[in-house]
Amino acid sequence: MSFSFDGIYRSTSYALEKQATAMALLQEQVSTGSQINRASDNPSDANRVMALNSNNSKLEYFIGEIDDFSGRLDVVSDLFSMMSGQLTKFEADLTAALSMGDYNKAALALGIDDLLESLVSLANTEHKGQRFFGGADSASTPYIVERSGSSITKVTYNGSYEDRKIEVAPNVEISSVFIGDKMFRENSRQSVEFITNATGAAVGTGTSSIEGYFDLDVTTSGPNYVLSIDGGLSTVTVPIGGDANTAVTDSRTGKVLFVDTTGLTDTGTVTANVPGTHDVFNLLISIRDLLGSPTDVKEELSAVASSLYTVHKKVVSGFSIIGGRSSTLGIMRDGYENIQFSSKEEISRLQDADIAQIAVDLTRRETLYQMSMAIAGKLLSTSLMDFL
Repeated sequence: MSFSFDGIYRSTSYALEKQATAMALLQEQVSTGSQINRASDNPSDANRVMALNSNNSKLEYFIGEIDDFSGRLDVVSDLFSMMSGQLTKFEADLTAALSMGDYNKAALALGIDDLLESLVSLANTEHKGQRFFGGADSASTPYIVERSGSSITKVTYNGSYEDRKIEVAPNVEISSVFIGDKMFRENSRQSVEFITNATGAAVGTGTSSIEGYFDLDVTTSGPNYVLSIDGGLSTVTVPIGGDANTAVTDSRTGKVLFVDTTGLTDTGTVTANVPGTHDVFNLLISIRDLLGSPTDVKEELSAVASSLYTVHKKVVSGFSIIGGRSSTLGIMRDGYENIQFSSKEEISRLQDADIAQIAVDLTRRETLYQMSMAIAGKLLSTSLMDFL
């Protein structure tokens, strides 16, 4: 008899617990709106949801990187636009001046000082603690200036020549920096040429490292000639007869010019040029200095102006670089958003609770629970008298 009551008790308790557990689960799903609240609810779907959520988190990181880089590209594009606009205006003024027989050199030179200050400032622009044109070294000032009084006399690139990339997809990287010395300088070095030369000096056969426009000063000391390319800060003495490959060094930069001095006949200043090595800043300095010359330098000005137009094209090419990177980033971002949308739809399908169906199931479970309670009440109320 005791076994029968024990069996009834166990069966009744099991039935009540089963219905109560089912109702609790359904009530939890109604409360959370999710049919998977723990991995044990549906291990297969739970694992799938976890994988999709993990992938979406990675996509969110890449989208954040893309948005941040796209914002920087927008700022750089504005900088290129401002620099190009200022150069275009100056070139127009210079061309107009050179086409006239008489022009105000002092006024043009004054305008160059203002232009130089503006261009260097734009090239050194800082945004959110980073410089745009310093290459991988985005914390340092890319361009350092030397002054004489209030005028800039030299602009030197102080940034890095190394690239730095950001990951915008697994194993996919894109350059996130700009190397100023590549954006604002020609990089197609050619042979040294002497523009004006009444000294008899010639270009040597050695590989010179000097860049841009510069002056070779030829003086004498006793029977010997003395050469300098740094304004007399350092000199090289050439004995009578000269040498086919005399090395003349700029003590300020360490750059070297090789000169054939075997044909030297006179003293003077040789205006020299290394095509394909000019940067926009020092070209403007050269133009300003030429404008300050008391002699007619129209020929030299035309040559330097031509180099400036070439470098300006290099600056303008920055727009195509930005456009290419922006297009790539935009396509990748759209792709990520599409993947995220599909993933979220699948997560919703797997996880979101069907409230209408749950309401039906909950009603059914409550009915079964009430029935189990009623049956349990009758069965457990049985006493010895019912068997007599």
